Amino acid sequence: MEFLVSENRRKTHPRTPQQYKIKNMHEPEELKPLVKEVAFHASNYALHDAQWLVRSHALDALAFLGDRRSERLFREILSDKADWIYSGLDPREFMIGNFTGQPEEIIRSSVVPRFKDIAVEGIAKIGGRENVELLMRIMHGSDSRLSKSATFELAAHATPGILRMFIGMANFKNMNYAQSQAIMHAAAAIVEDLPQFNVHEVIYNTFSEERNTVEAHEMRLGRSRRPKELMFIPNSKVAILMAANALGTLPKVFKSGEVLKFANEHTEEELARHYKLIK
Repeated sequence: MEFLVSENRRKTHPRTPQQYKIKNMHEPEELKPLVKEVAFHASNYALHDAQWLVRSHALDALAFLGDRRSERLFREILSDKADWIYSGLDPREFMIGNFTGQPEEIIRSSVVPRFKDIAVEGIAKIGGRENVELLMRIMHGSDSRLSKSATFELAAHATPGILRMFIGMANFKNMNYAQSQAIMHAAAAIVEDLPQFNVHEVIYNTFSEERNTVEAHEMRLGRSRRPKELMFIPNSKVAILMAANALGTLPKVFKSGEVLKFANEHTEEELARHYKLIK
């Protein structure tokens, strides 16, 4: 299976397909290696700054660059072996309201989780089988916050192999919000620069109950002229259709009305089986 993390870089944490494609200005191709090298060394130097915010932005930059030379640092942060990165910080920077805990407690509750989230992002950006396996272990670990970060970053840098992993983990008889979101984000990452992105947008914009909350509410009240067989569908079914689109199991000729009608008439499990996502 293809478990190497995709080179796609999520510049934000997207909630809708419109946010997946972000156009930004690029420096000339011949300058990119030089710019990245300067950014890498400058960010490493800034990790020793006295202010936590500077260190945070420096670490963020390293995660964005995804340079394999940063892999050891990210792994040390995740395994609590990079205490130096927190040393010398002024705890007064983190005090909010009347919170006046011990300096170590303040740093542990405010800075460490933030830095670990960034490290997870960096590991996902660098990619490779070992890093994907590390993120999978974190995803199934006891730290719920970090588990969510690992799930998101795996989805945001997904390959078909990672999407199939999320599909294999999902309970199609009772899909929860987190499972459907992971599948949706993974599918979006795969089709971002492919022709299937157009179908992806159609599925979300015209099928999703979450995307069309007002009209969906009007339908429930019987105030909409939209046919019942074309009712909006929940995210669990939207996620299945997005996954089928990303993996190429939707019909080559996409007829939105027929697909939506079929989705309304079948359960999530039946839908996933029909589109060959599960056996």
